Amino acid sequence: MADMSTSAELIVNEVLCYLQNNFKNSTTNGLQTVISGFYTCDEVSNAKVCLYDVMKSLFTARDDLLVDDLPRLSTRRNTENKRRLDASDIVEFYTLLDAKVSKIDLPRFVTFDLGRIPPFVPDATDFCTLATNVQMLQDQVSDVMRRLSSLTDLKPPVSGGNVVMPIPNSSLVPAPPAQDDVESPPLPRDACQSGSKTEEARQCNDWVQVTGRYRPNKSSVAQASARPGRPAAPSPRLTGSRSDAPLKVVPRRQVLAAFVGRLDLETTDKELCKHLSEQGMKGVFCRKLVAKDGTKFKTSAFYVTCAVESRELFYDEKCWPAGLN
Repeated sequence: MADMSTSAELIVNEVLCYLQNNFKNSTTNGLQTVISGFYTCDEVSNAKVCLYDVMKSLFTARDDLLVDDLPRLSTRRNTENKRRLDASDIVEFYTLLDAKVSKIDLPRFVTFDLGRIPPFVPDATDFCTLATNVQMLQDQVSDVMRRLSSLTDLKPPVSGGNVVMPIPNSSLVPAPPAQDDVESPPLPRDACQSGSKTEEARQCNDWVQVTGRYRPNKSSVAQASARPGRPAAPSPRLTGSRSDAPLKVVPRRQVLAAFVGRLDLETTDKELCKHLSEQGMKGVFCRKLVAKDGTKFKTSAFYVTCAVESRELFYDEKCWPAGLN
């Protein structure tokens, strides 16, 4: 491309300034890693909107470019991967600009604060992502320690009918008397029988914890399931494995299914089936969802299926109306 003109428009944005100056000498993965690791989530989101506005204005001013060819400006939810995905969109937008628009027509992205420019090239190392992960782990550990320190009134947990008591503070419990001052009670005859599991524990004057497990019999389970107001026990599912049986089984039909919403309230099943069939999909079936319990829908929703061989068309966004998500 030609050299940058000195009369080019200047736009202040640190993210796009770093991207523009390192785009030719870096890989896509390296740019995404540095942008998502160095800059904050708000900085990346603002840069994405700014670059999309620049793209839209340049495509509108050119007769050989169509605005409809622009990718969609998607607004992502505040999840852990939002910053990474927005950085990927920014690199994708700039790649399209670099291929469609000459460097003379592109604005020059500048910065007022050099401290917001990463001091290394994108493919040098992955310091930003490593630092972000370490900071995230430190915050999680701090939160766990804060919650543990706030638990002052603990109740003994109960598990399987056994009560596990916490160990009390030794400073608040009086020390037991010396062993020489206490006369051990005589052991019963059956406690020292050979083969007894608790013989050694009894001789040491320790408590023996006796645990039990409740095992309901089949009659009690059947009676509980037959009580009024409770659902009956589910019946087992029938399956077959005999290959030489004289009966033939019709194989299940494999289809692609999805719920489609946010369509106009007046849209009908036939209109949606006709539209999808015209796109080349085979075996299209549409069923409009009906509101229950007096609920009123503001938009139409459909349950749509089609044949498996139409997978590429079924998941192609160009086959569906704009604004559907």
